[in-house]
This record gives sequence, C-alpha cells and structure tokens, in this order.
Amino acid sequence: HNNTTTTQEHNNKTTKSNSDKPPKMKNLLTNICFILLFLFCINSMFNLIPGPVSFLTFMYSHFFELHNTGQSVDGREFRLLEYVKENAIRGDPASVVDTIDKFAWEGNFLMNVGDVKGKVIDGVIDDIQPRVSLELGTYLGYSAVRTANLMQQNGCKFNKKCKIYTLEKFEVNANIARQIIDFAGLSHFVEVIEGTIGDGGKTVQTLKDKGVSQVDFAFFDHWKEEYLSDLKTLENYGFFHPGSTVVGDNILLPGAPDFREYVNNSPNWDT
Repeated sequence: HNNTTTTQEHNNKTTKSNSDKPPKMKNLLTNICFILLFLFCINSMFNLIPGPVSFLTFMYSHFFELHNTGQSVDGREFRLLEYVKENAIRGDPASVVDTIDKFAWEGNFLMNVGDVKGKVIDGVIDDIQPRVSLELGTYLGYSAVRTANLMQQNGCKFNKKCKIYTLEKFEVNANIARQIIDFAGLSHFVEVIEGTIGDGGKTVQTLKDKGVSQVDFAFFDHWKEEYLSDLKTLENYGFFHPGSTVVGDNILLPGAPDFREYVNNSPNWDT
C-alpha cells in the first residue's frame, strides 16, 4: 500500500501514482511507528509479553533479518524458488510472475513490488518503451522478470541492444534470482550483478565495463535511505539522458523524504 513515484529527467511529463498524506497525519504515523519499533525491540530482548506482541516481535525480527541478510527468518525465499519450479511454466515469464504473486497472496509476504503496484511499472514501460533498464534491488527477480516480459512485448524480444541490469547486494538473493530468471527463459535478457551503486564505484565500473553508458529506465526498490545518494551517483556518472525515467517504490512508507525533496525541487527532474 505504499506509493510509487515516477520521475523523468529534463522536463518531460511525469506522474505520481497517489497524493501525499497531510503532513500532520504523516508525522503522527511516523511517531507511532517509532514507538512500536522501540517496544518490539524491548520485547524481543526480554520476551516480556506473550501472544500478539510475540507475533509482532517475530515481525520485527523478520524485517531486521531482511535488512541485514536479505533473507527472511523462515526461509520463504528458498520456498519460493521451489514453488516457482513446481508450479510455473518454464520459459513463460508471465506464468512466473503470476506464480510469485500467488505465493505471496497465500500469506507469504515478499519484499517485492507485487502485482498491484506492479501495474504502475507496467504503465511506465508501455509509455516510454525502454531499451536499457537498470534496477536497484533485485531481491528474487520478480520485478526484473515482470519488466523484461513487457519490454519484450514492446519490441525488445529480438533486439540485442535491449537489456536489463539488476543489482543485488546479497549473494544468496542474487543466486535465487538468477535461477528464477533462467526458469523464465530470460537469462539472455536480464543480467544480475552482485553489488550496489554505493560500494565506492565498483559496481558503477562493472556497468561501464559491460558497455552501459546510459539507461532509459531505472527502478529503485532497495533500501530507501540509499535512494538519494544512488540517484546522485548515477547522475554524476552520466547514466541518465533527457527522457530517462526513474521509478521509486515505497517513497511514502517507510519513506524516502530526502529523495522526494530532491526530485521535487531539482531543475533536472519532473515528478
């Protein structure tokens, strides 16, 4: 239920999917979240209250583990891989996307954009018809497969210049994503790179070495505190051209206020 925002460079028409909440309401929600997080931390250390709070403590541990290892505490990422192999149609990207959505809707929360907000990305891809795309935050490959499927439908299927480069910080996630992407028949089209834009230039150099000079579309779906610094790094290295489009997920909750302020006020971006 978090908003996805779309920005384009150099005064092209852009869209934002939903309007912002009033400032007082956002501040209240932020304060409540911090209080709850503090209580969950205390309870996780001392197990003071059983029952519902224990469940919430589990959820806190779940997100803590995701942030530090990229994996859930219950192994659902590996279960998803097996679920896709058992239930999706090999070589059919749409079937793989639908199967992952089904897995998630059956009570297995996944840290990906999902089918509801995924339609925002679908609309952008149909509108701008990118040839080279960059994704920050592969996780298990869901959005890469979804985007690749649409790009191929829009004329990229037999165009060797079309490519998606997706960056993943955690090796275990990158390996699962590669298997899912391969199962979808997209290994030739989607390349998973282990690394981050903020790793001191290593991953940026990897992109350059692979011949990536500029991208038409970039999807930010990694840690929100890195959105702004990574956007500026990509700008400084010249990865964007007039008309390049950036979509950022979860920019309201948990939020990336510095990223939003920057793109809203920068003369280089319309949002």
